[in-house]
Parts: sequence; structure tokens; C-alpha cells
Amino acid sequence: MSDPVFKLQLLARAELALTEIYARRAATRTGYLAFALVLALLGLGMLNLAGYLALSTSVSPAMAALIMAIANGVIAALVISASRKAGPSEGEERMARELRELAYREVSEDVDEVKARLEHLTGEVTAIGESVNRGASTLKFLIGLLKKG
Repeated sequence: MSDPVFKLQLLARAELALTEIYARRAATRTGYLAFALVLALLGLGMLNLAGYLALSTSVSPAMAALIMAIANGVIAALVISASRKAGPSEGEERMARELRELAYREVSEDVDEVKARLEHLTGEVTAIGESVNRGASTLKFLIGLLKKG
């Protein structure tokens, strides 16, 4: 990869890909969590009542309430666990990160090369300036000799 513009484009695309991956993952996880909350608020109210009423005929009302609370906790834990695994894979993110790092290295190498060339050019311009000064001094000396003669 020797074209600096291509490297910058590659770097920008890698950054964009990572941003899209993060956004998709967050959106997917948020969607699952929102869905879980809706289910919890709408469905579990009635399910809890039905379970409590059914259990209270065979066990004490306090034990029926405890059993329903434990069941609700297990369901919530399962939904939260599913939301953490949702979205783009970790491998996809790793690949985009590697591409970004490659582009950063390539751009950094190009910047270092340009810096070295500028330092070399500065040295050459300084040397040319010194040569011109020496030439001008010599010309002044020769013109001075010609005026005397």
C-alpha cells in the first residue's frame, strides 16, 4: 500500500465500520431489553396473579408469593443473558479493528517518510543557499578586482 489517499480512505472506512458495528450492537441489545421490559410489565402481572392464585390453594399465600418471585427472577435473568449475546459477532469487530490498526500504521509510516523528505529537502535548500552566498561573495570579489584594474 503506497498510495496515501487510499490509506486514508481505508482508515476512514475502518473507523466507519467500527462505528456501525457498535451502533448495531447497541440497537439490537436495546431492542431485546425493551422487549423484555414490555413482556415483564404486561405479561408477568397477569401470570403472577394466576400463578399466585393457583399456588395459594396448595401452599400458604407467603410461599406462593415467594415461588412467583423466584420464577420472575429466573425469567428476567434469561432475557438479560440473551441480550448480551445479541448483535454483530466479536470476530467482525476484531477484523475491523485490525484493519483500522493496519491503516494507522501505514499512514504513520507515510507521515514519517514525508517528514524525512522535508528534512532532507531543508538540508539541500540550506546547502544551495550557502553555495549561492559563496558564489555571490566570489563575484563581489571579482567585480572589485575588475573595478580596480
